[in-house]
Amino acid sequence: KDNLSVGLRVGLSDARVDLDSTQFLGNEERDRHLMREVLKGSLTCRQYLPLFDGRIIALFFEGRLNGQAGFYKNYNRTAHGKEGAYTALGGVSLGFYPGVSVFATDRISFEFSLPLLEGGYAWNDESSTDRADAGLNHAFVRFKPALTGLNMGLIFHF
Repeated sequence: KDNLSVGLRVGLSDARVDLDSTQFLGNEERDRHLMREVLKGSLTCRQYLPLFDGRIIALFFEGRLNGQAGFYKNYNRTAHGKEGAYTALGGVSLGFYPGVSVFATDRISFEFSLPLLEGGYAWNDESSTDRADAGLNHAFVRFKPALTGLNMGLIFHF
């Protein structure tokens, strides 16, 4: 259909910190390890509204079905082996992201968008070597129109 696009977004974030020895507020930590990996994906549907009866500038209204899955590890190596916590992360959300596209060609555009409204459900299940297992599940709604969240991108249309 004219002025309609469907897309898929995929992202992976990976953070690792390995500390051999550190001191913080008089407490010494040795052989401390932190790891966090999260895979994110979105199914998108976008409707374009051309401005000024042209094909160069268009407003768009995008809906996204987002999902994420990953883990977080926080542990020390001791004489007894690894001691710490492992957390499984997950979540789903539905969001609304309006913006502006400037088309350089029929297949390439530059875009600016703002996250406006998002709602969903997230869960964290934690298991630990020295505490009872725990979990945190929560539903959320975020209304966050802020210029600090401005997204800029280069889009290739196929």
